[in-house]
Order: sequence, then structure tokens, then C-alpha cells
Amino acid sequence: MSTLVAIVYFLGGLLFLYLGGESLVSGAAAIAQRAGITPLVTGLTIVAFATSAPELAVCLRAAFDGEHGLALGNVVGSNICNLALVLGLTFLVWPAAPRGRFLRRDVPAMILSTIVVLAMLLDGQLSRMNGVVLIAAIVAYILMQIRHTRDRSGAAVYGLADEAGRPLRSLLGSSLLLAGGLALLVWGAELLVTGGVAIAERLEVPAAVVGLSVAALGTSLPELATSLVAARRGYSDMAVGNLVGSSIFNLLSILGLTSLVIPLSRGAVTDIDLAVLFVVTIVVYLVMRIGRRIERWEAAMLLAMYAGYMSWLFVAPGSRIPVG
Repeated sequence: MSTLVAIVYFLGGLLFLYLGGESLVSGAAAIAQRAGITPLVTGLTIVAFATSAPELAVCLRAAFDGEHGLALGNVVGSNICNLALVLGLTFLVWPAAPRGRFLRRDVPAMILSTIVVLAMLLDGQLSRMNGVVLIAAIVAYILMQIRHTRDRSGAAVYGLADEAGRPLRSLLGSSLLLAGGLALLVWGAELLVTGGVAIAERLEVPAAVVGLSVAALGTSLPELATSLVAARRGYSDMAVGNLVGSSIFNLLSILGLTSLVIPLSRGAVTDIDLAVLFVVTIVVYLVMRIGRRIERWEAAMLLAMYAGYMSWLFVAPGSRIPVG
């Protein structure tokens, strides 16, 4: 496969993942609304999971193809991208002061999820038993949110689509949207993984580098768009909650489901990559904890961390030794 064809495959995969995710979210939310499920429960379950569908599709496709480094790298890179690039860009343009609820419950949950996953990866792989534990953790997290959040705003805080107030689609139309979204996700994941592996071979870098960088950035575009729009409209809680919630779902549900189907090895995802994820997570917590608002210089610091990490990824890719 030529470099040009590989790039077309990769970009086409990103486009189909985006369109598939949008279609899946719309169809799933409409079906839930028609079934009488409350917007809160819809947001915290169906829509929340659907917004992580691009990452899940890529992880499963890569895992089935034996590209475990690309699968794990996509999740690790997506979280780094969410917390450093997306949050940094959002609050560089619109400095804001998220409310304390994130510091009390959700950001600690994200930190704990990160520590649990990193501990599981110490032996170089995620087993099926690890997958069971991660799935149990995301179920517990969802139940906690439903228990503590009783009003409709709880769904909005997490940046999740609220279909309330919109005209109900027909069941057939909603089902077609759902099925079409799933088809686009499967096709998009196939194209992205095929193109990404080909690009890695052309550049002579491990596929994990592609997962940690361009694939992670591509699958984080929905979070970027949502957070920028939310911050511009003054919903700083929604902007932060979207990123925190997405990061938790990536770690627990995406890695949990993928390793439950196919145990994952770390591949060429190094200790440095995992350390960067942990450090960025802690820095975000400290930034929100220290001051009443996220200032522009703090946002710029997060962006600098992301730029430095991306530079390092492509400076010494040959030094990566597969683990597990």
C-alpha cells in the first residue's frame, strides 16, 4: 500500500468514526427517550458509552488484528490528548472556574481509574479478569452518578447529549440511525487501523506511536468540539465534565470490554507513555485544586506538556521495545 493510499484510508477512517459516532448517539438517545428512559439515565449510560464508541471500535479492530500496541496506545493517547491538548485549548481561549463537585468525586474517580489500569499493566498485559474488574468499576461509577445526580442538569454536566425537548423520531428512523452508526464505526475502524499500520510501516515506527498520536487525536475530536462549544457558551462544568467523563469511560469501559474479548499486551507502549498519562492526570487535578479558575498560563502549560510529549514520540520511536 502506497503512503498516499494509507493516508486516505486513515483520514477516511476518522471521518467514518465521527459520522458513525454521531449517528449512534442520535439513534440510541432517541430510542431511549421513546422507551421512557429519563435524560439523566440516558446520558450517563447509553449516550456516554456511545460517545466512546470510536475508541472502542478502534481498540477492538486493532486487537483482532494483533496490533495490541495500537489498541492500548489509542486509549492512553486519547486520555493524554483530552486532559492536556483539549482542556488546554479550551481554557486558553475561555478561562473558567469549574465547580467543586468535580474535585470531590469525578476527578478523584479519574485518578483512581488511571492508577488501577497502570497497576494492571505492570505485568505487561490486561487479562480477561482485569477486564471483568474494569467493567464492574464502570458499572459502579454509573450507579454512583445516578444516585448522586437527580436532576436533568446532571446529564448536561457530563457533556452528554440531552434529547429532551426535541421532536421524537420514529422507532424505525432511530433504529436505522443506530444500525448505520454501528456500520460506519466498524468500517471506519477497519480503515483507520489498516491505514495507521501502513503509515507506521512507512515511517518505520511502531504502530503504538500512531495510536498514541494521530489516532488518539482523531478519536478525541468529538470531545474537542464539545468542550470548545460548552466553554464558549459559559458551561465550564460541561467542558470539564465531558473530558473527565470521557477519560474514565476510556479507561474502564473501552479497555475493560476489549481485554474481556481479547487479552491485551502493552506492545510498544512504554513506561514513559504510562507515566505521562499519570502525570498529566495529577497536574489537571492540581490545576483545578489550587485556584478558583483555570488560568490561561495553566492552560498553556498543559499544551506545552502535550507538545513536548508528541515531540518525544517521534524523536526516538526506534527505542521502543514491545512489552508483554
